[in-house]
Amino acid sequence: MKKREIYEEFRDVVARLVGEKCWAVIAGKGTGSHVSMKIGAKIPGERPLKNPTLTEDERNFEGEFGLFVTEASWRVEDAEAVLCTDTDENTGKRYAHLRGLAGRKITSASVAFPSFDLHLEFEGGIHFRVFSTFANDTEEYSDYDNYIFFTQDATYSVDGRSAVSKEKQ
Repeated sequence: MKKREIYEEFRDVVARLVGEKCWAVIAGKGTGSHVSMKIGAKIPGERPLKNPTLTEDERNFEGEFGLFVTEASWRVEDAEAVLCTDTDENTGKRYAHLRGLAGRKITSASVAFPSFDLHLEFEGGIHFRVFSTFANDTEEYSDYDNYIFFTQDATYSVDGRSAVSKEKQ
């Protein structure tokens, strides 16, 4: 599949987030700058996670959609200020802004071409922006992703230099 074709498919899948609620944001101590979101319907997991820092729902359910930001840069902002970024200290303030996305519906969702930068706008005018800044696409770093987006049908990985791969579930 050509990059433009996978972009159009991925853009359409991401657009399905509009109106869905983000019910879990996993971030904070022990996760570094990585952020995970569970969005949409709660789907029972194959087996419960054992991490005691997660809520009961986070341990037992997956989202209809999921986002895992790994090597990409990200930012949370509102109309007045940048609230936190991936480079902030991993403190309660950063964690509070990220966790504040949980329980909010997504009002806008888009992906930029050719970078595959991701933008989610939440109720209350809060924005979560993901920048595909990881560019090393050498063999040594072939397992690194900017971010991964999950649906019940497929997994989209935005790799180094914004190369995108799709794996069917």
